[in-house]
Amino acid sequence: MWLRGSKIRASYIKYAQQERLKMAQRITDLEREIDGKEGEVAAARVRLERLENADREQMEKRKRSPIYLSLLHHRTVISALRSQKHQLEEEVDELKRILKELSEGYNPNYQDMAVKAAVVGYTEKYSPQPIEETSETPTENPTSEQNQQPEDEQSLPVVTEQELDELEKLDLEALIVSADSDVGGTGEGQGEGDAEGHEGARESSVTVYRIDQYIPDALYESYESLRDHVLTWMIRFGVIGKSAAAVGVENTVADAPHMIEARKKYNDLSSSLAAVQSDLRNTKDALGKLDTDFGPQGEWKKLENTCIDREQGDYTYTLCFFGKVTQKSNKDGATHHLGTYAGWNAGSDVQPGTEAYYSKQLYNRGLKCWNGPERSVNVDMTCGTSNEITHISEPEKCEYRFQVTTPALCWPDLQWEKQQHAEGQEGVKQQHAARVDL
Repeated sequence: MWLRGSKIRASYIKYAQQERLKMAQRITDLEREIDGKEGEVAAARVRLERLENADREQMEKRKRSPIYLSLLHHRTVISALRSQKHQLEEEVDELKRILKELSEGYNPNYQDMAVKAAVVGYTEKYSPQPIEETSETPTENPTSEQNQQPEDEQSLPVVTEQELDELEKLDLEALIVSADSDVGGTGEGQGEGDAEGHEGARESSVTVYRIDQYIPDALYESYESLRDHVLTWMIRFGVIGKSAAAVGVENTVADAPHMIEARKKYNDLSSSLAAVQSDLRNTKDALGKLDTDFGPQGEWKKLENTCIDREQGDYTYTLCFFGKVTQKSNKDGATHHLGTYAGWNAGSDVQPGTEAYYSKQLYNRGLKCWNGPERSVNVDMTCGTSNEITHISEPEKCEYRFQVTTPALCWPDLQWEKQQHAEGQEGVKQQHAARVDL
């Protein structure tokens, strides 16, 4: 049996050797691919940084412009006025509280005219007045002097807190970029064709900017100067420059088409490089695992995720090598997780790399038993011509033991040594018996 099993094991070893060669070649190919992608990412990063620096310098120039400084000053003034307004409102509320308490506790027999005047003024302004019924014809202007406001004050627009918040949060950078981009303006000469003009201008600018990604780095500076010169004249003649107005002030420098393309290209290349690097790490890990966890010659690699099952009693048990162990009810089909592969479990006194070391596996962290431990499975394996579960027991509550046969444990060299040793012992016995006869 072991001889036949050893032949099957030899096929497992051959499979592992092929897998090792494939992974080694895969690692070489991935390393070569990474070298190329790293160069592409570096070039894309340099180009993106160059564009960002140019746009950053342009923005700094815009920030030194009189219109930006004026907008910034207006924002500062608005913030200061709002702060003062809130402070005055708090003071008025406090004064109203004082006057209310004074009016409630005021003694009218007390001859302090200043106090009396304050109480009367507060009462007339803030206390509700009873409406007296009268049969007289109402006057032409029934509005009391108390509710009347000066005409100038009535004509002032009412500004809400929400509007002030929006003013303070307004993106000034996007505003000046929009103003600079909208060189053509929106004067009287622009009619119903504006929308189509905006869209066409946007497409034209996108087309011009996309040329960036095809320019060699050695020629990029010359191209950049020529491009800016051409775009300046195109804007002056109204060919492009209206797209910012068409899409609104939310467009910023970072939203420029050439910046979008450059950043997208850099991000795509970086993501592609990261994916290849991850693939390389996984392949190296798999190769290392093949040399350590799958036997001295990688014979167990063939059995990775190979599943075998056995029906015993009311359940069907399934063992997937280096994966999971499950228990399925033959009555209702309910499945319980008995454990996940945790490693070889021959014991600390067993030398790694020996046949005994690879004869036991542990699958733990299974579904917790009711009022008991987590389920686990100890797998005891011996040489056999097939991968098969021969017996299942439960020596302790929710702790299972599987008896398994597998060709992966049919080590021909060791079996041959055992046979030679047995034959040698038999020869010694025969020689000893011959001497006794003499």
